[in-house]
Amino acid sequence: MKAHLLAWYVAGLFGLTALLLSLVTAVPGAEVRLWAVQAAAGAAGLACAGAGCLLARLPPEHWSNRSPLARGLWAVLAVGVTLLVVLGAVM
Repeated sequence: MKAHLLAWYVAGLFGLTALLLSLVTAVPGAEVRLWAVQAAAGAAGLACAGAGCLLARLPPEHWSNRSPLARGLWAVLAVGVTLLVVLGAVM
């Protein structure tokens, strides 16, 4: 997969996580922690979306679009966030 598509995928997962966290009811006194986790997921989603837009604007021969290391890191991040979302929904 291309790096910008992986970045957009990760951004979508973080956005989905932030949306799902808005459906969680927190016990009294723990609302601030829930809001902080939701804000962190939203900020990470925005950062990944920005990285995806930046990678999409770069020419295909740019080093960041051709680097197997960059694609590998995005792939590992995609798998990790997917597992976090799935395990979070199960627990």
